[in-house]
Amino acid sequence: MTKKKIAGVVLMAAAAVTVMAASLDAPPAMWVGDSSESDVSSYVSFSSSSPGSITISFAGQAGPPSYVVGTVVADGGAPESPFVGDYIEAGALGLSFRICGDGHQPLNPAVLLVGESGRRWFNPNVLISETPGEWNLNQVSFEMDSGWSCASGGGPAEWEEDLRHVVLIGVRLAQGGTAAQSYTIEEFRLIDADGFITPPADLTPLQEALKNRFGVTSIDEIPDAEKQKDTDSDGMTDLYEILCEYDLKFADSVFVADPVAADETGITLRWACVAGKKYTVFRSEDLLRGFHSLEGAVDMVAPETGYMTYRDATATGQGPYFYRILRR
Repeated sequence: MTKKKIAGVVLMAAAAVTVMAASLDAPPAMWVGDSSESDVSSYVSFSSSSPGSITISFAGQAGPPSYVVGTVVADGGAPESPFVGDYIEAGALGLSFRICGDGHQPLNPAVLLVGESGRRWFNPNVLISETPGEWNLNQVSFEMDSGWSCASGGGPAEWEEDLRHVVLIGVRLAQGGTAAQSYTIEEFRLIDADGFITPPADLTPLQEALKNRFGVTSIDEIPDAEKQKDTDSDGMTDLYEILCEYDLKFADSVFVADPVAADETGITLRWACVAGKKYTVFRSEDLLRGFHSLEGAVDMVAPETGYMTYRDATATGQGPYFYRILRR
């Protein structure tokens, strides 16, 4: 074994790497920071506030700007790391991670991958929000044409060879301007052959759904603008759809039906629904006599999460009409 010192951190590096299939089931147990590309390495520092996360901090500069680079490597490229080995055998199709900053933008952000050959591959498709504290979910494909390039040259054959013999993977950022700035990376994971990011085992179904859609596991972490998005334009926000499907307490508390049309030909009702659930519409003309189900409105299955409608064509008299909807 040989020792290699990177930015004051000593890691063990094997003289010869035994190639095994990489693993998809764990974030980095540790990170190693490298500032060796910097003109002044003391301008960049690395810290971790929670397991699996890493923060790259750049100090403010006075005078002529210096070129300062911070690179973080998952597990320091240790041979036993789940990020080292044969990505193709493991079925890894890409990399996923979250990153947030303090409102600044770094220079040339990129994912770095190094093969046993020593070739250094970079993919510049790393997005960082200009809103302080806002997380961006990045998913970088391992298809070469998704943006991967090697400064020393290399084509598809070399790329495949290095994917089969990965010795390290990480993220490289250069300080943007001279102002002090910091960037935090977390939930750094490989994506498997189904495009599914293997979640920590302790996530609830609601947390998994939030993570897959918003890149966070807590509603409090979702930016206000994201909370209002309605991807399928059905009138129900993405967040509302997730909550209706995965948070039964929330769904029960907001489950109401609204009449959206009423005229001499009938009444149309609309209510929030969850895909696969069954709904029955009941009506009463006299609350003291109770409710009865309506023809054609028993155990209607919602085809998708969003809204369902039902037109009661028999509600043509003076009324009054009272409705109840049962979900099961």
